Amino acid sequence: MFRVLAAIQTMGEDAVKTKFFSNPTYVGDPMNIVRILNAKGSQEIFIIDIDSTKSNQINLNLINDISEESTVPFTYSGGINEVSQVLSLMASGVERIGINSLFYENPQKVKEIAEIIGSSSIAFSLDLECVEESNWLPLVRGGTKRVNKNINQIIEDAVSLNIGEIHIKIKNIDGTDGRNSIALFDSFFSSFDFSNVKKEMQVLISSGVRTDSIIEECRDAYKVDGVILGSQICFTNADNSGISIRYPEKYRIG
Repeated sequence: MFRVLAAIQTMGEDAVKTKFFSNPTYVGDPMNIVRILNAKGSQEIFIIDIDSTKSNQINLNLINDISEESTVPFTYSGGINEVSQVLSLMASGVERIGINSLFYENPQKVKEIAEIIGSSSIAFSLDLECVEESNWLPLVRGGTKRVNKNINQIIEDAVSLNIGEIHIKIKNIDGTDGRNSIALFDSFFSSFDFSNVKKEMQVLISSGVRTDSIIEECRDAYKVDGVILGSQICFTNADNSGISIRYPEKYRIG
């Protein structure tokens, strides 16, 4: 089944939505958003704590509350550095954990985590910035720092670390209206071949998927396994105004 995840970014007890990996806009109460997504038949929920990357403190109370409320599987990402944190998250009901900075800073720890919880329970966010045509730079620490590493090598490393899925997240189109998404997706997928990687892990697009037509393009043209929706589920208008929690009807479950 083509996967369509609904992403909820959190700061403290609030749900927000970023643009270009910064400038968070308040969109509501996370628990209320989870309830609405349940009612709208969301396949999966993805909680991204953008505060925890800086503080290295995971809000387990919120995760426990979401676990009790959510009727579908959910992934958690943010501030994960230790196996003990992962075990606490899994005990709280998290099905899959997401990493970014840890991948670059302590790959051996990533491998250890994957061996403990299984490859299907760990996802890696490949955060990127396109600085000019076909010049892609990987990012860490919430997109605030660039990494001097070849992307093809990063992809190979992800496979060798037994990571079960990879999320392609592009800073240039995070939280935008989607008008530049297809051009950047074309550039990215023509620059990097994911055909062999898909035998080892699932590939999802995690930014710039603002409209139903872009979802279909991701599914049919780029042949990815799924998408992660942010602005599309939060805003009714292309300029990120009109807060209303939605989920595309075509992909609803139940």
